[in-house]
Amino acid sequence: MVEVIVVMLLIGILGALVVPRLGNLAERAAASEAESLAGLLTLAAQRAATSAQPGALEYAPASRTFSLLAQAAAPGQASAWQLAPLARPVRLERLTLRRAAVPGGLLPGSTAWRAPIGGGTIPPTISMLLADDQTVWQVELPEGATSARVIRLPAEGAWMPSSAIVRDLDAAGQRDKPW
Repeated sequence: MVEVIVVMLLIGILGALVVPRLGNLAERAAASEAESLAGLLTLAAQRAATSAQPGALEYAPASRTFSLLAQAAAPGQASAWQLAPLARPVRLERLTLRRAAVPGGLLPGSTAWRAPIGGGTIPPTISMLLADDQTVWQVELPEGATSARVIRLPAEGAWMPSSAIVRDLDAAGQRDKPW
């Protein structure tokens, strides 16, 4: 009888330790998805910094997929966009793209778009608002940066793309650059 009580007590203790971790799985899965997208943005920025080959980040809302594209041309033929080598597309399973700030404007998540990155230019600011039922994330590649960042937001209204933030070019040491 004592053994049964001890076993029940151990099962209760293990259950108390495991259940909170299982409840946090949804948030960790969402965070992992946002980090995967940040990894793709980082790869795009690093390719832009090290290569003159034109590239682009593309979003397809029907499949909820982000892809890194490279422009390639065979000798004597027009160039065509194709998936960049070694860059796996990121498909959103849990999160949905609510809005994106890309070169050309602010877009809803239901719009397909292609943002140019590379080709000998400074990578532009790309900011995305991702959300599910419980969490809200901002994934952003600031202008000229070579790594993207992921920020957990308290609500969708807290999203502020860095392209909307006013910058002091003198303080940033860029007073001679056109704006």
